[in-house]
Amino acid sequence: MYAVNVADLTKYPIVAQFLLAPVIEPREIVQAERERFDGAAIVLQCENERAAAIVATIRLKARKHELRCYVGKSKTWKRV
Repeated sequence: MYAVNVADLTKYPIVAQFLLAPVIEPREIVQAERERFDGAAIVLQCENERAAAIVATIRLKARKHELRCYVGKSKTWKRV
């Protein structure tokens, strides 16, 4: 399961609108980084292969600290 940080999406509106909008319905918000005030992430509602491709596409333009993406389960998330 993959997720993308909600706060970071405000810096990349094109990514949010065209790349992620089709795969985030219904919206499921998780706390990926519990120690951070901006650690909320939205889960990508698609198969893992497609989600991994979306994250790889995001990484072509944004570094790990610019647009945080996560892989994991409901309680344990790792930044990728």
